Amino acid sequence: MIIGFPTYARARAWYDSEPYQALLPLRTRHMPGDVLLVDGTPDGYDPAATAAALRAAYSAGTTPTGQETPVPPMPQ
Repeated sequence: MIIGFPTYARARAWYDSEPYQALLPLRTRHMPGDVLLVDGTPDGYDPAATAAALRAAYSAGTTPTGQETPVPPMPQ
Protein backbone atom coordinates (compact mmCIF):
# COMPACT_ATOMS: atom_id res chain seq x y z
CA MET A 1 0.00 0.00 0.00
CA ILE A 2 1.27 3.47 -0.80
CA ILE A 3 -0.08 6.55 0.96
CA GLY A 4 0.82 9.97 -0.40
CA PHE A 5 1.16 13.13 1.66
CA PRO A 6 1.72 16.68 0.41
CA THR A 7 4.88 17.08 2.53
CA TYR A 8 7.31 14.98 4.55
CA ALA A 9 6.25 16.90 7.67
CA ARG A 10 2.61 15.89 7.14
CA ALA A 11 3.63 12.24 6.64
CA ARG A 12 5.72 12.30 9.82
CA ALA A 13 2.87 13.95 11.73
CA TRP A 14 0.52 11.16 10.59
CA TYR A 15 2.98 8.44 11.62
CA ASP A 16 3.62 10.06 15.01
CA SER A 17 -0.07 10.82 15.64
CA GLU A 18 -1.75 9.33 18.67
CA PRO A 19 -4.42 7.50 16.60
CA TYR A 20 -1.84 5.79 14.35
CA GLN A 21 0.48 4.95 17.23
CA ALA A 22 -2.48 3.38 19.05
CA LEU A 23 -3.17 0.97 16.17
CA LEU A 24 0.46 0.39 15.17
CA PRO A 25 0.91 -2.67 17.42
CA LEU A 26 -2.17 -4.27 15.88
CA ARG A 27 -0.91 -3.59 12.36
CA THR A 28 2.60 -4.89 13.03
CA ARG A 29 1.34 -8.09 14.69
CA HIS A 30 -1.09 -8.97 11.90
CA MET A 31 0.17 -7.45 8.65
CA PRO A 32 3.69 -7.73 7.31
CA GLY A 33 4.98 -4.58 5.73
CA ASP A 34 7.35 -1.67 5.93
CA VAL A 35 6.79 2.03 6.42
CA LEU A 36 9.12 4.21 4.39
CA LEU A 37 8.85 7.97 4.63
CA VAL A 38 10.41 9.41 1.49
CA ASP A 39 10.89 13.14 0.99
CA GLY A 40 10.06 13.38 -2.69
CA THR A 41 10.76 10.90 -5.46
CA PRO A 42 12.15 11.25 -8.97
CA ASP A 43 10.16 10.42 -12.09
CA GLY A 44 10.06 6.67 -12.62
CA TYR A 45 10.66 5.86 -8.94
CA ASP A 46 9.80 2.22 -8.16
CA PRO A 47 8.82 1.81 -4.49
CA ALA A 48 8.66 -1.99 -4.82
CA ALA A 49 12.30 -2.10 -5.98
CA THR A 50 13.35 0.12 -3.07
CA ALA A 51 11.50 -2.07 -0.57
CA ALA A 52 13.07 -5.23 -2.06
CA ALA A 53 16.56 -3.71 -1.82
CA LEU A 54 16.00 -2.70 1.80
CA ARG A 55 14.69 -6.15 2.73
CA ALA A 56 17.67 -7.82 1.05
CA ALA A 57 20.11 -5.50 2.82
CA TYR A 58 18.54 -6.13 6.21
CA SER A 59 18.58 -9.88 5.59
CA ALA A 60 22.25 -9.72 4.62
CA GLY A 61 23.09 -7.58 7.66
CA THR A 62 24.42 -4.70 5.57
CA THR A 63 23.26 -1.27 4.61
CA PRO A 64 21.27 -0.87 1.37
CA THR A 65 24.40 0.54 -0.30
CA GLY A 66 26.38 -2.61 0.57
CA GLN A 67 28.51 -1.01 3.25
CA GLU A 68 29.75 -3.34 5.95
CA THR A 69 28.06 -1.43 8.75
CA PRO A 70 25.43 -3.81 10.15
CA VAL A 71 21.89 -2.61 10.48
CA PRO A 72 19.51 -3.67 13.25
CA PRO A 73 17.18 -6.53 12.40
CA MET A 74 13.76 -5.64 11.10
CA PRO A 75 10.94 -6.09 13.61
CA GLN A 76 8.84 -9.16 12.98
